[in-house]
Amino acid sequence: MNNDTASFTKKDIVGDLRKISLQQGDVVIFHSSLSSLGHVIGGANTVIEAFLEAVGPKGTVAVPTIIHTSGLPRAPFDIHQSASEVGAITEALRKRPDALRSFHPTHSVAAVGARAQELIEGHQNATSSWTPWGSQAFGKGSPWDLLYQWNARYLFLGVTFQVCTLFHYAQTRYLEKHQRDYAEPIPFPYFSHDKMGELLKKQFHLQPGNIGEAQSWLLNARDIVDQTLTILEDDPFLLAEENQQFPFMTWAKQNCKQSHTLRGGMASTPIVIDGKRYTDEGTNLKARVLIIENDEGKFVLISLTLIGLNAQSNAYLRELASRQTGIPVDRIMITCTHVHGKPATLTSAENHIKAMVETISESIIEALKNAQANMAPIRLAIASRNVGELTRIRRARMNDGKVYTIRRSVPSTWHSEQKLEYINVDGELDTELIVIRIDDQLGKPLGCLFHFTTHPLPDLHGFAADWIENIFGNGFVCLPLNGAFGDVDTIFDKPFNGKFAQDQLQFTGRVLSGAILELLGRAETKDSAAIKVLSSPLCLPVDSLVIEKRQNDSLSWIRAAACNKYFSTEMTTVQLGPLALVGIPGELACSFGLSIKRNSPFLHTCPIGLTNDEVGYLMSKASRELGGYEADPSYWALAASGSAEKVYQTAIDLLYKLEMQMDLHRLDTNTITDQLGVVT
Repeated sequence: MNNDTASFTKKDIVGDLRKISLQQGDVVIFHSSLSSLGHVIGGANTVIEAFLEAVGPKGTVAVPTIIHTSGLPRAPFDIHQSASEVGAITEALRKRPDALRSFHPTHSVAAVGARAQELIEGHQNATSSWTPWGSQAFGKGSPWDLLYQWNARYLFLGVTFQVCTLFHYAQTRYLEKHQRDYAEPIPFPYFSHDKMGELLKKQFHLQPGNIGEAQSWLLNARDIVDQTLTILEDDPFLLAEENQQFPFMTWAKQNCKQSHTLRGGMASTPIVIDGKRYTDEGTNLKARVLIIENDEGKFVLISLTLIGLNAQSNAYLRELASRQTGIPVDRIMITCTHVHGKPATLTSAENHIKAMVETISESIIEALKNAQANMAPIRLAIASRNVGELTRIRRARMNDGKVYTIRRSVPSTWHSEQKLEYINVDGELDTELIVIRIDDQLGKPLGCLFHFTTHPLPDLHGFAADWIENIFGNGFVCLPLNGAFGDVDTIFDKPFNGKFAQDQLQFTGRVLSGAILELLGRAETKDSAAIKVLSSPLCLPVDSLVIEKRQNDSLSWIRAAACNKYFSTEMTTVQLGPLALVGIPGELACSFGLSIKRNSPFLHTCPIGLTNDEVGYLMSKASRELGGYEADPSYWALAASGSAEKVYQTAIDLLYKLEMQMDLHRLDTNTITDQLGVVT
């Protein structure tokens, strides 16, 4: 430094650079403010020459030659003509005849020295995750990547860490590491550069050095990037700007420390009963399974194209499934689609039922083994729409206030709703179709679940599942789930394409299948990988007439209920991300299923009939009093009046307990302590 003239020469600057440990052979990139140095004789070119002398002929000097994305429109990027917008020194280096510049319209680098060509030549071919400046700006092979790989020296010359472009490289690396675990784009992890700078100074015990009059800081590129990534991993909120709302910080509050990686496996196996692989209606008898897990737990869903299974049969099958998978029984749901074609797994002779259940168990175990072998990272995508043309309320209100049930099992009733004495329907229709697509991490569909509510007369669910599986092929598995279908049927009593009853299946089945296929195409994948399961025992009283008349019933499970005067059953609820499954142990009235959906705290809720048990029809007190097939204890109105209301309330209670578990999981310890009043 020349004290007489208060000016700085090249020699002064070289000396200051050596004092802060810049050495021969170094690759150095620096952010700068020429005015902060004081008066430099020769200006920006003197500063550049000083850097080149400090690193010597084997060293390399680089600067960012950034063009801002904000402001007035600019001419297309020209590697030779587009001026750097980040300081006089950077523009002076860019214009040197021996300088080379990388090709990128916003975040180019200019360099002079031994490794300049190597540093800049791959920028246009670099690749990375999405950034606000494209995939090349900070991708693999970019100058910023090479500066990190080479552990270049990184100098702040009279400027703060606010201008640190290498932070953007670290942010890009964070996205590359974590985006594969999320289906939805992670917001770019913006943070306060000044706060990060202060943390770096403390971490590495940095002291400033003076270059001319400019306070300066010299670090290694790897230290900057690695420490930035460590803080983003451990506690990104250290970097939050008090008065600036970065979307990344909002995202981090919801996702920090949570696993969003699901693993799942799906498989299906034919069921062969009495030598038949098909129902009487021509659809496949199949055991279809889904195993799904994350860090919190595991869950098994088994869908059977059968009319139903009683509690004893379900308990036996769930125990076998638990032994095969190691998953607790209360985390295993078995549901039947309620196809009315044979085999009659509810009403056959006891020995025949036992033999059928053994056969079913073999299919379930084989499917579970295959699903376990297929376990891999998965994501869930959900969509829904109404399909109202396929189902109807079958309880017809007559002008005397009573109800008459119009259903396929009574052919004389098929055209009865045209009669004047039937003035209304008793019940509310649920026409929603919900589809859950299951993808691998690359977005390839592996299988799906669909939920649609109706008595499958004929086998609408089995037809649709077969149809979808045939379209996708390659091991694609489609699990059909029925809803709260106690008082609804398909539209067999009305001509559809000129057909009645079973003849309609080819037409109605394709309508449902087409709707499923559409939803599979537009289902949106969401990042919510929660798996939570809650079960509750459920004691449902048996109707007094059942107790009186059916204690000698030929079906042991009805006989036992009549003698015990209650059904000892259960209800299971499951959260899969934004979706909730509610296992109903019988045939709940459709209006109750709708009420569960409407009052559920989850975005999508699927009440699933015939889950882990069959206790018959579950109708409201008012509806039972009006009569009809579903209210007749001589047939399937086995549970006493008030049972449906009890099932509904249990479902709602469990759903809100699930939601509370989800919310508590998102809160930190201090918040939980504050809310619960815990003294620590």
